[in-house]
Amino acid sequence: MKMHIAAVLAITSSFMLGSAFAADTPAPAAASPHAGMHGQAAGAEPLKPLPKQDKLTVRGWSSPAPAAWTPVQPASAMRAAQFILPGGTGKADDDGEMVVYFFPAGDGGSQDANIQRWTAEVTDAAGKPVKPAVTTSKTGMTKVTLVTLQGAYTRGANMLPDAKRKTGQTLMVAMVETTMGRITLQAYGPSKTVAAHRDSFIKLANGFVPG
Repeated sequence: MKMHIAAVLAITSSFMLGSAFAADTPAPAAASPHAGMHGQAAGAEPLKPLPKQDKLTVRGWSSPAPAAWTPVQPASAMRAAQFILPGGTGKADDDGEMVVYFFPAGDGGSQDANIQRWTAEVTDAAGKPVKPAVTTSKTGMTKVTLVTLQGAYTRGANMLPDAKRKTGQTLMVAMVETTMGRITLQAYGPSKTVAAHRDSFIKLANGFVPG
């Protein structure tokens, strides 16, 4: 009888402790079903503009920032920086975006694996992955690999079953290898807009120096 009572008390105590822990521990936030692959939800509030900056600095490496680009508050904590690339029409749908990531040495996956993943995100008229244009160059203390894909593309489409890819889009990526790790620049949007900013994008990618 005493053993039975002790068992009941032990179970009751465990339940109460468990309930108290659950109450004091916040539940994890539910993931948005519309979140893109980098955390920005479709239909999110407009991005908050930031003051213009003369240079882009990422983990101690800097490069002159294009004056025509508008810096905005990054849409996710994974992004080191984010810019709007104006399309020249005043319409948001004609604008592009440029986002920046940093991966310490050894992180972020291999270049080949990343290129394969990006290639799967951009499709041709038949719905098949397009062939990427890839070039690699050495500039100063960095090595820059430039990847360009043109076709149908929507940010995070591979993660959203119902998402429809927009035609006439370009995804342009620069992987900048530094002594600290990899700086990855991704510009995307209407092909006409991305093409207009291509030279500025390449200049930014090739311009990183310590400081």
